[in-house]
Amino acid sequence: MVSAVLNYRVSDSKRALMNVQNVHTFVSTNAQATLKQTVGRYSYDQLKSVAETVNEEMRTTLQSLVQCAGIEVNSIRLNDLSYAPEVAASMLKIQQARALIQARELIVEGAVRISQDAVLRLEESDAVQLDAATKAKIVTNILTVTCGESNAVPTVSLQT
Repeated sequence: MVSAVLNYRVSDSKRALMNVQNVHTFVSTNAQATLKQTVGRYSYDQLKSVAETVNEEMRTTLQSLVQCAGIEVNSIRLNDLSYAPEVAASMLKIQQARALIQARELIVEGAVRISQDAVLRLEESDAVQLDAATKAKIVTNILTVTCGESNAVPTVSLQT
């Protein structure tokens, strides 16, 4: 849904009286048509980012349509830009999906750094000797705990 605020004045009342039956209806009809035509050429994001350009384009287009009736268009400005409910719901899902992906990337990046740091510190401490299989287990466990959806459940290995 899109709406606009229009400011105009009758600059030549003789032309207005002679050329149109109802000035307000004439201007309103042409303004609505101009709004629909102009907005149809832009995406929602473009309408927000280049609003001043769109406003000026609408003003010039409308001025050329109503000058025959002695009307001077001072301004026409986009007022309300909102999605239809079904489009808004889809856009919200897209936004949520992007946020989820960014959060996952951040979690994984942090988990990798934590696991690398853990292995490095254990190796530097000389308290334990780590072979490749043990390092892989440590990394796997840390990644599972930090990236998993559920809470960690401690387990004890019974292998000897």
